[in-house]
Amino acid sequence: MKLLELLGIKDAPRAACALYHEYISDRSVALLLRSAPDKLEIGSGTCFKIGQRYIIATVAHNVADLDLSEIEAVPRGAYYSDKLVLKAKNHVQSLGGVEVDLAWIEVEASSFERSPQLSAFSLHQVAPGYPDEVVTSCFLQGYPSGKVELIDSKASARPSVESDGLLTLSIPPFARSVHHQDGVDFAVEYHPHDESVDHLPLAPPPGNSGGGIWLIAGFEDGKLWVPEDVKLLAITRKWYKPGKEVWGSRIDFWLKLIWEDFSELRGDIECAMKATDSAPNPGPQADG
Repeated sequence: MKLLELLGIKDAPRAACALYHEYISDRSVALLLRSAPDKLEIGSGTCFKIGQRYIIATVAHNVADLDLSEIEAVPRGAYYSDKLVLKAKNHVQSLGGVEVDLAWIEVEASSFERSPQLSAFSLHQVAPGYPDEVVTSCFLQGYPSGKVELIDSKASARPSVESDGLLTLSIPPFARSVHHQDGVDFAVEYHPHDESVDHLPLAPPPGNSGGGIWLIAGFEDGKLWVPEDVKLLAITRKWYKPGKEVWGSRIDFWLKLIWEDFSELRGDIECAMKATDSAPNPGPQADG
């Protein structure tokens, strides 16, 4: 099945994917990771407002070995002035005995709200428990290292970062070329296997880790296609180049981590999980 056929797009101009890219990018950050003054690595993150807290969703391998002072979260583009003030972070490699590689970073509320470039997603925009047995259209977003431009030659300089996005298809478990953890991993094609965008200069995925894999609605007759309908399925953590696959940990597990670490947010988390009949068991244990 062709990607555009699945979405019900009859011609390219109707593919308003730029709207999704702008909407998601305005609610995401690049993570500048500096374990040493002369070293710069890039990660990605997705911004949420849960209760009164602003929390960035990302992966553990971005932040596990770094202090908060070695992490900077920046919106896309070259023009940002005030730094986001990072308050705290936590990560887990596994939850309930399965590999998840997830993390959160909390941003001081006043710092986040001062940023003119940034907005945040709500828990209405997550899709825990989404079935992966059938092919669905997805949008992969993040900050690949290949789209980072240093303002000068020093790794300590603040670079210009650009969000990248790709409309693609999910890969059901029976069609994946490598083993995945059932009920944990969600996989998408990178590049799309129908070769529909092979002519485009796509950036390699490194740097996308911590970005989102988003569910995109099709163009059913009479449906209003709006960016707010986007739903977060998973947080990107791995790339298998030979099989042209990117996969991430389902958003369910990041919500469980937040449920465990922020007791006052448990009601919000449970409501989001119950919306798809996938509420967490009380007290999930992290093998951090």
